Amino acid sequence: MNENALVQKILDTIKHYYKTKERLSREALFFLESGFGICGPSEIKKVLKDQDSDEREMFLEYFLFPGQRLRLAIEPALGVKGVSSQTEAMISQTLLQNRWTLTLFHPQSTDLIQVHVPSGLVTTFIARLFLTRSLDSGICEALDKNLPNADCLLTRVLIRTHNYKFENEKKELLVKFTQNWNNRSINFSELVALFLKILDQAPENKNISLYFIEIWEKEKAGLKQILEFHKKLERYTMEYLMLSKYPIPSESYEVVLKRLENLNTIVWDILEIPFKTEPEVVDLGKIHPGKDMDKLFRIFS
Repeated sequence: MNENALVQKILDTIKHYYKTKERLSREALFFLESGFGICGPSEIKKVLKDQDSDEREMFLEYFLFPGQRLRLAIEPALGVKGVSSQTEAMISQTLLQNRWTLTLFHPQSTDLIQVHVPSGLVTTFIARLFLTRSLDSGICEALDKNLPNADCLLTRVLIRTHNYKFENEKKELLVKFTQNWNNRSINFSELVALFLKILDQAPENKNISLYFIEIWEKEKAGLKQILEFHKKLERYTMEYLMLSKYPIPSESYEVVLKRLENLNTIVWDILEIPFKTEPEVVDLGKIHPGKDMDKLFRIFS
């Protein structure tokens, strides 16, 4: 694909994502109300029309932060190497020359709000797409070979967005992850995001497989701490525990449990990391922290 065609393809994708008329989402309205106390169609229209308003600029920066859906739509055009700096500059320049304008409307009003995107925000928006970042060709080859197209694109987007760089053992484990995924009936996006994050954080001077086991053990210990906290709540009030400086979990049981379930799948099923003793396999999803407290304590003791 020549440069002009590539520029036009990416521009068309952006225009398609930000439709001709964009309805303000529930999240956008919540941002305006909770952040600035701005609510109601007339008040929102007044703020968005005021080009000197700080609230307007902050809202546009929030509204135009590239979401995963847009990144997934653009990814096929980027290839392994991404685009050149010159191509990225052409995309920004075209948006600036055409005076990129958003047409927004409040769900409770038929009035359309024309909002011109400031030049500085256009440049920031394009920079946040990370169009010029390149990927490892060997990793991309493994993704193409072993994963369905949708999962392949998602993994590429995560690697490009977070600028992950994997070499040697880390690269081998990523390839092994793609080979052993086998279309499991589990949320791939949650699983691969967790896997890539841990893989990136693993120290270079450490056995990466052992690091995954350490993270698994840490999550298991964290879940046990939450269970102990729930047990304490059966005897004492929250106020008493806080005054006693008892450690209060920062995450819910459900969040930590889900992460541990995903780690079970990553460590034992996909990466097939050997363990000194075979861990007990338990379907944690069928255990309730309130009803099965004693059973959970036996598992995590």
